[in-house]
Order: sequence, then C-alpha cells, then structure tokens
Amino acid sequence: MKYLFLLGRNNELSKLEIYSFFNTEKISFKIISEKEDYLIIESKINPEKIINNLGGTIKIFENISISDFLNFHFPEKFIFKLDVNKELRKKIKEKIRNEHLKAIEKPNITPSQIHKLKLPFFEFIERENLIFKISAITNPNIFKELDEKLPFRDPKIEMSFRLAKILVNISGAKEGKVLLDPFCGTGTILCIGLEKNCRVIGVDIDEKRIKEAQENLRFFCEYKNIPKNFEVLNADAREISKYIKFADIIVTEPYLGPLLKKIPKREEIEKILKELYNLYSTFLFEASKILKEKMIIILPYFKLKNEILKLNYEEMFKKANFKVLNEIEYSQKNKLKRKIYILTLNNFTGTR
Repeated sequence: MKYLFLLGRNNELSKLEIYSFFNTEKISFKIISEKEDYLIIESKINPEKIINNLGGTIKIFENISISDFLNFHFPEKFIFKLDVNKELRKKIKEKIRNEHLKAIEKPNITPSQIHKLKLPFFEFIERENLIFKISAITNPNIFKELDEKLPFRDPKIEMSFRLAKILVNISGAKEGKVLLDPFCGTGTILCIGLEKNCRVIGVDIDEKRIKEAQENLRFFCEYKNIPKNFEVLNADAREISKYIKFADIIVTEPYLGPLLKKIPKREEIEKILKELYNLYSTFLFEASKILKEKMIIILPYFKLKNEILKLNYEEMFKKANFKVLNEIEYSQKNKLKRKIYILTLNNFTGTR
C-alpha cells in the first residue's frame, strides 16, 4: 500500500524522523517520492499507530483508486476537505448534491479543530496523479494537555514535547535502551524516553530543576500508566563520567546562553560564545567516555546582518572523538539560531 506523509514545518527533520523510526522499529518501506512538504512510501503499516509515535508528521493518507474515490460511501452528514483537480472536485460536489447529503467543506481546518469535531471528517488530496484518503491525523491537543497538567512546565522557554519526540525518534531510542539527558531541566526529553520504554537518566546542575523533573516524571508515569524507570541527579554535565557509567543514547539541549530580549552586539555575542565553549568542549569530552551509540544535541549560533557567529563545533567534535552523521537547521523566528547535530563516536561500529 502507498501512503503519503504530510510533513511538519521543518520538513527535513520530519523526513529524518520517519526514516529513523521505521528503521528502529524494523518496518520495511520503499520511498516512492520525496518532495518538500510530503513523502510517499510503500509499506504495510497501521497509520493511526504510526502517527501517534511521530512528532513531525501532520497527516498520513492512504492511496485509493479514482474509482473508489468517486464511488466513496459518505454518511448523511459530514465535514470534508478536498485538494484535487477541478474535474474530480466537480464530480464529488455533484455526488453530494445528487445523494442529498449534508456536507460542509472546511478548506482551512486544522488538526486540532478536526479532533474536536462531532461530525465525521473526510479529506482527499491528489499528488503525482494519485488520489489519497486521510487515514490518520496528529493530535496537538495531547501535547497541549500535557503542558497544562504537568506540575512544572513553561512551554515558552522549554523544549516542546513535539520536538522532544522527534529528537528521541531520530536517536533510535527503543525499549531497554539507556537514554541520558545531561541538561534535563524539568524532564521533557526524559518523558518521551519513558514513553519509549527506555531507562532514562536526567542530570542538571540546578537543584530546583531536578526537583521539578522528579515531580514531572512521577506524574507522567502515572498519567501514562508506565513504569517509573527513571533516575535524576543534581550534578554537573562537565563531570558526567563521575556519576554515570554508560548511556546508549544522549538526547539534549544544553544551556544556550542568557535569554535575549534583543539581538546582542558583536562584543556581547563573543562573550557568550566564550562561556559556551568552555561548557560544551568539556561536556563533549566527558560524553565521549560514556556514550555507546548516538548523541542528538542542539547547539546555538548567532546571525547578524552580514555574518554568522558561532563556535567551531566541527573542531570541538573532532577533538572529543565525535563524527557528525547529520546536521539540520532548527532556527525558529527568534534571536538565537539553533542547529541539531546527530553525532556518534569515531570508533562506533554499530555493535558496541
């Protein structure tokens, strides 16, 4: 069966998440087409189950024939969305009129709104001369509910659950793996790791954050009815090998510098980068002592009018015995730009 994955706003990140998840779960698939905002693959999947495990996919559609599309059995009342050629649109509209169906077309309806509908929803799109019918839709309300229910949570300054899920999927996390976040804050990444049935370890130098992470993780495990397989330590990531013997996977967003109300001047940026260099270079060396497989890390840079100011991450990785498997821009519309780096050790063979 052919499926179309409608990707999130960072399409490269969304594609990488899909490929990583399928490979980790050992789901065989064939890429039929890869475009900027969608991906068509051939596979045998449960779309609802897949989308609940992904953070960067908006919708999954399944391929149907034109005949099945034109003869589709609609209920008496429903809401729909069409993105097909004029001829096919005209035929569907005629079908609705001829069968005296009460249908409302909502071309701009969002996934969040779809999940709140009381009437059945149908969506059809046409891509590359193929017709696809909606099979699964991401539910942003789940993340919103978590943001509201967790004891300690500030979505304005903390990583979103959506991004955390994407990063953990890219890491290859699965049941039985040890996942470490050495800058864990209130535990967003750790929550997603627990959902993957990993053993998770969180470290943070801020004692207050560690206490908040403990409360969040306890709540999350009870909320999701999953084992409390976590450990959090009030410690310095620059001395991580003193406290932790090994981690299969590290997924983290370290301290990125002070919160910025405006774009800083060059002198201030250079001061921030110097501080971050000392933190990152020491941490990377320590991480290389305990990492078994892969590290996903978000690191900052600054963009002024005519230049980009950043640390020489490539040199830092090399000195700590890391190699870059991939790097993806993740710069939201804010003053501080960010990149996601996917790293492994130079001597990692995949069997370590």
